[in-house]
Amino acid sequence: MRRTSVTLAKNPNRNIPGIIGTSIPAAFCDVVRVDLPTHSTLYVSGKLATDEDGQIVSDSFEEQCEKTLSNIRDVLQSQDAKMDDIVRTLIFVTDLSDENLRILHDVRGRYFSEGTFPASTLVECSKLVRPGGLIEIEAEAIVKL
Repeated sequence: MRRTSVTLAKNPNRNIPGIIGTSIPAAFCDVVRVDLPTHSTLYVSGKLATDEDGQIVSDSFEEQCEKTLSNIRDVLQSQDAKMDDIVRTLIFVTDLSDENLRILHDVRGRYFSEGTFPASTLVECSKLVRPGGLIEIEAEAIVKL
């Protein structure tokens, strides 16, 4: 077994409120890759709808869903993996209204192929680490070698 922590962020503190302007780096990586004899498992840290400077890109729930899943796809691509390799997601939202639930499932359906939907947990929470963040998703994937 080989474990690799992969950090894709250019800024060590990722412009996270509370540690911006300090010498404290963000103490997490974008993905942990565990290589086993026949496959690799990928553990993707929670992603929000942020640009490369760590800023939330929109105040629209749908646009944040799109950007969050796009950010996950980018992390997976850095590891030669794809969205259909995801086996589990954990989703945090700040407003679990019926409308947002419909939007979330509609957007997710564009990122996963029929028959490969991951197991998933959806949780409503009071706020996320980024001001204005409406959704955060973490993912686990399995990739055949």
